[in-house]
Amino acid sequence: MAATDDVTALARRYRLQLNMATPGSPDWDTLIGVEEFKPTYSARREDDETYEDEGAMRRAVTGYSWGIELKIIHRTGSDGITWNPVQEALRAAAEANDTQDGEVHIRWYDRNGLDGANYEGYALVDWSPEGGNPGARDVVAVVLHGQGARTSITNPGA
Repeated sequence: MAATDDVTALARRYRLQLNMATPGSPDWDTLIGVEEFKPTYSARREDDETYEDEGAMRRAVTGYSWGIELKIIHRTGSDGITWNPVQEALRAAAEANDTQDGEVHIRWYDRNGLDGANYEGYALVDWSPEGGNPGARDVVAVVLHGQGARTSITNPGA
């Protein structure tokens, strides 16, 4: 058997950053403590069948939705009493009572500099601590629900 030139990509290749400033002058800070990262994309398909199709199913793509599902290990600063600012910004957005305060500006890309799945967009946040026994890590399930279009970007790590 010959050696392969292929190298397996690892899930940890993704990096997610949150804009902690304004869209005009972004300050991209990295989300730390990521244990699982799952980008999602789903095309919206509508029935598009006509008489000319003679009963055969036809569908048309009319849009899409996107998002990111994460599990993070909740982190504090080295003092043990202040929360990590990026994680805290996500938690605060999840608890907002309106879209303006609840929407976050994010980007995600391949931390190894590869082209392809490198995007930027706005998202609403779900923040759900998983709880556990007294010795369990504080793990939080985070879902970022895409708001509007996601935009392909040049990989900032390249």
